[in-house]
Amino acid sequence: MAQTLMIIRSKPQFTVPKQEQRGATLVVSLILLIVMAMIGLSSMQSTTFEEKMAGNMRDQSVAFQAAETALRAGEIYLGTPILPVFNGSDGLYQPASGSTDLPVWETIDWSDASNVVTVSNLTIADAINNPVYIIEELADVVDSSGSLEAALPKVSAYYRVTARGSGTTATSQVILQSVFKR
Repeated sequence: MAQTLMIIRSKPQFTVPKQEQRGATLVVSLILLIVMAMIGLSSMQSTTFEEKMAGNMRDQSVAFQAAETALRAGEIYLGTPILPVFNGSDGLYQPASGSTDLPVWETIDWSDASNVVTVSNLTIADAINNPVYIIEELADVVDSSGSLEAALPKVSAYYRVTARGSGTTATSQVILQSVFKR
């Protein structure tokens, strides 16, 4: 005898009426994706800008260190017992005179090695050029500590040291000055 098995399927008791999908979830997801992409791009631009700022600060720092090194070298040079004549060559100048009345350091060509003293015995890490300096002999000044009654006033010589340093690029330059009393 053969048995037959009957399977009876029943309809689900709870049926959801069919509706057309309107895509609201897709639209919300796309909007969130666009907002997240914009936030990501903004943070990338901010990071790039901060890196440029840090690079510029480093460049400026290297230029400042180079100029400071040249300034100290010029001051050490002025500390020697005998100074040569300040004749407008080899970085040794008289104060500016004439129609322009601009200081020497504003009118000379800093890239011409015959106009400046190059500090070559020291190397500044990452500086594109060696630092340079010039010295201007300023007018002598009668010091008030001398004796005017004995006709022996004390005269002090003043010198202006101007130093120029380069950073890691040719566009970053720092110029420092000091006045040296001798």
